[in-house]
Amino acid sequence: MEKRSNEELAVLAQKGDEDAFELLWKQTEGFVYNQIVELQAKYNFDIGRHMRDLKLCGKLGIAEGMERFDITRGYKFLTYAGWWVKKELMRYMAEEIKHQKEIPFAVCCGENILSPVPLMIPIFESFDTAFFA
Repeated sequence: MEKRSNEELAVLAQKGDEDAFELLWKQTEGFVYNQIVELQAKYNFDIGRHMRDLKLCGKLGIAEGMERFDITRGYKFLTYAGWWVKKELMRYMAEEIKHQKEIPFAVCCGENILSPVPLMIPIFESFDTAFFA
């Protein structure tokens, strides 16, 4: 089988050709992996034990993008499907973070990390200043 473009494979897969979808997935798997690594670096998400699930979410994103892809608009397939891939990956990461027992420090403190937490100010004021001298 000669090499086909992602756009041609998406159109064939929309018509029900399962081999075309599998070939489309093989051709876009590297793109999905790059998206996973990019989001992992941006959000500090541990992908080690989640890699199979993240790949599956990427495949779901490719499938969603394939179903909604319209070749007559003139866009490249990966330009269009990339949004669906990111959406599925972000949905999975958000669900996993919700179930974590500890919240990352930067997330719970927001952007103003160096300012003291308001609840701790009365504790510091109650210390005897002579103790620290």
